[in-house]
Amino acid sequence: MNVDYSCYEGWEVTGKCETVFLRGKKVIDKGETLIKPGFGEYQKRSKVSWRRS
Repeated sequence: MNVDYSCYEGWEVTGKCETVFLRGKKVIDKGETLIKPGFGEYQKRSKVSWRRS
């Protein structure tokens, strides 16, 4: 996964999304990307420091 954090990290999951909307626009449909590179916007966030138990 190409993100810096996932709430599913370490979990074994099955399935996937078929359709994804971003700001009201369909961007992925049945695994096909419908937008051009650069459509999204990077949202910088501060570093989070925590430990799992």
